[in-house]
Amino acid sequence: MTAPTNWPDPNRPGVPMFPERDGWHVLENKRRKSLKLVFWDHQQEHYCTKIGYLTPLEIVSMDWGYYAPALTPAQINEMLAAERKRIGRAAFGNGYLIACCNIHNMHNEPSIAADILSQADITISEVMAMDLSEYDASALEEIRAARSNDPILKDPEA
Repeated sequence: MTAPTNWPDPNRPGVPMFPERDGWHVLENKRRKSLKLVFWDHQQEHYCTKIGYLTPLEIVSMDWGYYAPALTPAQINEMLAAERKRIGRAAFGNGYLIACCNIHNMHNEPSIAADILSQADITISEVMAMDLSEYDASALEEIRAARSNDPILKDPEA
């Protein structure tokens, strides 16, 4: 069996994603089902909270758990760019577009799907090359109509 690649790391309870960098993170109070924004100090290896400094083990002992990093738009764009480069633009664009179609198809949120899709810089010619199912093509039409600005970019003129 391979080690899990998701977070949190079961071998390091309470430790945030990206523990080597300072940053904002969200913790979950498991009893109250509530979330709290805290700052991770990577040099001291503790969270900075309103009640003081807490180590990952102290967080866990208080029945809190690590929930997620709180990423800035710039950090999200940086991660998206790295992922695009890693897997190739066409494969990334196809998966990204299908995920946006699923947001619309499964949650009836075409406006949210349009906002997310607009971040991917997918062009009309890239969409045409994707061989979308009728289900996803129909969702894409509704997503494109949900906002006045089309989330699919026009191809640059040659």
